[in-house]
Amino acid sequence: MQSSLFTDLQPKPSAGSDIAYTPAEVAEACVNYLVPNFVEGTCSWWDPCAGGAAFPRALQKRFGRGHATELDAHAESVRSGIAIVGDALRGPPVGCTPGLIATNPPFSLAASILRMALAVPTCEIVALLLLQSWIVPDGQGAKFRRDLVWGPVAKLHTQAVLYPRIAFGGPGREDGGTDQREYAWCVWARTGGRWCWPGTR
Repeated sequence: MQSSLFTDLQPKPSAGSDIAYTPAEVAEACVNYLVPNFVEGTCSWWDPCAGGAAFPRALQKRFGRGHATELDAHAESVRSGIAIVGDALRGPPVGCTPGLIATNPPFSLAASILRMALAVPTCEIVALLLLQSWIVPDGQGAKFRRDLVWGPVAKLHTQAVLYPRIAFGGPGREDGGTDQREYAWCVWARTGGRWCWPGTR
């Protein structure tokens, strides 16, 4: 995807250990949080990292039919016909003009996926399930994502911390135990043509 905001945005592979399928009840709670805070009625949506299909199912239930893509052709979302195979970093699939982009991204690619989403011209809301500490502008990878959270490119609108800890599914996660870290539903909102919300809530 060619991006006027981020000229260096290129597709990157994701490691298998980076896969974490969201439980259905978590995806539903995250999607329901968007109403009426950010979205009312139906909307055009896209889940670029559909994985186990929890988010596209929740999005369709709340907002009507939309689009979902997934890089892994063997993932449940593709096998069930909910998603088509596609690389999130290449942008929305043909015919998709999303007003809302919502997903649980592979964590090593979260900044790249956010950069892609912010560059989609029709998109007004971006919502990602991220580590709670992801918005802290220190540590590994901070330089790559600081401008997406604190400006000048974008400023996070809302960080809704999720408790209790999430028990993700996916390869290597068959024990059913909860993750050792806290996660948050992070929302960016375009206002006045810009993604720089005055202050994070």
